Order: sequence, then structure tokens, then C-alpha cells
Amino acid sequence: MEDSTKVESRLADGWEITIAANRTLSVAPHFGFVIPHNPQMKHLIKGHSFGAQATWMVQMIGTKDWHKYYNYPEMGYDVFFSNTGNLPQLGYQVGASYLMNLSLLRLKKHVNSFDGFNNWLGLGIGLGYSTKTWDLEENHQADVIGSNFNACLTLQYSVRFLTIGKYDLRTGIRLTHFSNGAFQLPNQGTNNLGWFIALSHKQFHNTLLKGTIEEFSKTWNTSNSLVIGFKEISPPMGKKYPSVTFQTLQERHFTYKSSLGLGLDLMYNSSLKTLLERYSEESSSSKDVFQIGGVLSYAMHFDRFKLIMQQGFYLKSKWKSDGSLYHRVGLRYAVNDRLGLQLALKTHFAKADHGEIGLIYQWK
Repeated sequence: MEDSTKVESRLADGWEITIAANRTLSVAPHFGFVIPHNPQMKHLIKGHSFGAQATWMVQMIGTKDWHKYYNYPEMGYDVFFSNTGNLPQLGYQVGASYLMNLSLLRLKKHVNSFDGFNNWLGLGIGLGYSTKTWDLEENHQADVIGSNFNACLTLQYSVRFLTIGKYDLRTGIRLTHFSNGAFQLPNQGTNNLGWFIALSHKQFHNTLLKGTIEEFSKTWNTSNSLVIGFKEISPPMGKKYPSVTFQTLQERHFTYKSSLGLGLDLMYNSSLKTLLERYSEESSSSKDVFQIGGVLSYAMHFDRFKLIMQQGFYLKSKWKSDGSLYHRVGLRYAVNDRLGLQLALKTHFAKADHGEIGLIYQWK
């Protein structure tokens, strides 16, 4: 059944395209292993992981400018299942995510290549469930995940190598990460790396696009954010410590898709008082829980959403055990021109420090 909707505009260089705004249902077996990213995890890797994944994707057709900037991505829902290769200690893992496939072909080739070769970079975020967690009495050697529910993050590369009628064959590699952001220890997290081959069924809804990409205006933006998170410190099953961060950030939106920025973090981490007193055997004052950091920020823009990746440098911190660098990755959502929301994770390299959620106020 054909879609009668037609969107009329014209591309910047004058060429016109007709694309198939198809919906794709894919199912795929999955074969891989849990990466022992920490030496303490090696004893838990006892075999290959087996599982499956299913995705429901919709081809973006250019009704919004950002569709064109990202070569008309696929967006939809993903379900992942794995036996982890170690059922007694790591159990089964199930994840449900929102997934975006960004085409890596050049635009002209991509929009005229719905039946031939294509390849995508996939980014996903969602919720995961693990049937096995660390337990002091029954599963004390699996000090990897301390909670059943976790964030599920996906990074994958996929290739379409064969099309027969309404069916595609795709293959690729996928990394699925489970972590609770140190909200409940232990929290080394798991990284399941695997290969998959997928059978996809397409439902075509032809839409004629004649579009223009408007001239881009480079702008400066300033934002202030206030976020809060909670974390545990060793030993597990202890107190939840709040952490609050105020950030001011100056960004330059320099391409259709990207922006760079410099910022300053003022951080209140209440767990530092306990840690300092524990390891120095001296009393600490309330001012010792404050940290100041400088931030280099990069963001990718997807309409009202943007993916933020920030490299931080501690300019002032009495606690030295985490090193001088920290990182932040997450999402920002613009409710309107001024107000936004933030969901992010602060880490020290591969070690999660805490999750963050809060508000943003911004202006140009």
C-alpha cells in the first residue's frame, strides 16, 4: 500500500531524489563473548555467548532537515537476548533499546541504494535486565553487576550485502554494555561483543522528496545545567551518596551536525568526605567534598536531542585516587528554546562514577 504523502522542497545542489520510506523488521542470531575488560573478570569467561536480536526500523524520509544531514537514518526499536556464556554466575541478559542506524554511504549513493550495498553505524540506549547479580552468599565471585536492572547501551556496525525482493540479508558486529552507573555496587559492568547475521523484511511506502537544505548559520550558545546523581562506594550494600554538579558551558555550533564547547564544572560529591577520612585517618571538613573541573565538550545534534561527550580535567580536588581526568557521556533534550533536560553518566575512563539527571537553561 503506497503512502500518498509528498514532501516538496529541493536539495541545495539541485538534484531530485525518490526514496522508499520503508519499514524493516529484522531477526538475527547472535554469537560472541563477554569481554574481560578487567583482569578480575577473567575467571568468569567460561564460554561463548549465544543469543538473538530483533529490530523494527523506519526509514526517515526528510520531513525534517536533520534527516538529510545524517543521510536519512533508520530509527526504531531493538530487543536483545544473550546467555552470556556463563549461566551460573552471569545468567541471561535481556535488553530493550531505542536504536538509530546512521548510513555511512555518501548521500547521493545512499538515497539511490535501497536494494544494494549499504552500511550503518548503530547507536542505541535503553533498559536491560540481568537474571544473575552479585550476592555475598550465593554468587560472591561474580562481582560484576550488583543490580538486576541496568542501562543498556549499544554500538554496532552492520552491512547489507544481499537483497532479494522484499528481503535483505545483513551482517555485522555489535557491542552491548550493561551497567547501573555505580548506583549499586559492584558495578564493573558487562560488554558483550558478538557477530550477527540478520534476515530483514521490508514494507515499502514510496514518498517523493524534492528538498532543500537551508543555509547554515554558525551560532554561539551558552548553557547552565544543574544535575544530581547517587552512588555507592565500597563495600557494597552501603549508603547512597548524593552528588550535585553545576556546569556552565559555552558552545559553538560549527556544522549542521556538531558543536564544540568549553565549560566549567563545580561539583559537590558527598562520598569524598567518607573516602578521605577512611584512607587518611583524619577528619575532613565539608569543603573537601567540592571539586572544580574544566571541560572540553563535543555534541552531535539530532533535532531536539543531542549526544554529548565531554572530557573533564580536575582543576581542584583533594581526592586524588581517581586521577586528574574524568568523562561524561549522555543525552540532552531541548524542551523549548530555553529549557532542557539532561541524562548522562560521569566516569573515570572505564569506571563509572555516577549517573546524572537534571535541568538545563540555555540561550544564544
